[in-house]
Amino acid sequence: LLKTLLEKHVDDVTVWDDSTSPQYQAINFLAYEDTWRPTKVREEVSDQLMVERYAMLVVYFAFGGPNWSQEAAFLDINTRVCDWQVQYCSWANFCETYGVLCSGQFVSGLALGAEDINIVGTIPTEVGLLSSLRTVSIENITSLSGPVPSELFLIETIESVSLRGNRLTGTLPSAILQASNLFWLDLDENLMTGTIDNIANPALEGFALSNNLFSGSIPASLGNLKEATYIELGINQLTGSLPDSLSRISGLEYLSLFKNPGLTGDIPTSYYNSLLTNLHLEGTNLTGLGEAFCGPEGSPLPEYEEYSAECGGSTPRVECWCCTDCCDGAVCLRNNIGL
Repeated sequence: LLKTLLEKHVDDVTVWDDSTSPQYQAINFLAYEDTWRPTKVREEVSDQLMVERYAMLVVYFAFGGPNWSQEAAFLDINTRVCDWQVQYCSWANFCETYGVLCSGQFVSGLALGAEDINIVGTIPTEVGLLSSLRTVSIENITSLSGPVPSELFLIETIESVSLRGNRLTGTLPSAILQASNLFWLDLDENLMTGTIDNIANPALEGFALSNNLFSGSIPASLGNLKEATYIELGINQLTGSLPDSLSRISGLEYLSLFKNPGLTGDIPTSYYNSLLTNLHLEGTNLTGLGEAFCGPEGSPLPEYEEYSAECGGSTPRVECWCCTDCCDGAVCLRNNIGL
């Protein structure tokens, strides 16, 4: 009966034939060890609860759960999945919940990343079975590798995905473009490659892709992110010019492109009079006049927190009289402009 239920939701049931796979371990646990079953709910609710229990078990085994130093209450045969969580509190009494988060009866969030759990493995495609999932935060696990599963972005309810500080590889899934409720995506500090074209989802309010191996040009289609306030693309291998389309994002406040030496060409003057409060262009080969940021010298200072560019040295690439930090290669100096 359990297999019959799960076969409706699992694309490749042959994984159940491999006794070393997380999927085999999950269904075997459900069938022979787990005693929890949903009661007093409609059949469709009961079915979804079992599917989510299977999905979370696959996550557990795919992340090396049996070797976790703390299990975050996973595999409790007497409790529902929504109780598979634990709180970690710092010395300052700041507490965070790790494990499964729920809204009502169904899984709405997944938060993992405590250093002492000892997670290792890859993110399984079964996360896509969590049909009410809204937030994912799996961070700073240097033993977590492999691609970001497309299935994560095919969940209609997904809103925020933070997978920073891992060792994820592969390219940006094209499914990102289909996630109509996704407002935040953070993939900082991974080993991802390819172009960034698939990040141009108009629903996004912000994204962070710095410290990866992304290449190619900055797509002009990023200008379609009308709700975006935050764009982080530093420390990659991006090339080409800075499209003026980004300057037309009316609410954009933070734009970071630093340490992309393949970025060249003049900075469009359209960036002047934007709402940018943070702009980081150091470590690029972009050129141009300070008027692109500051307006003519002597103009009223824009309202901002930090502007940094290659405006240092005897032959600066950018004449930026209003920059807070002027760099000449690897050396950056604070610019005394009376802020």
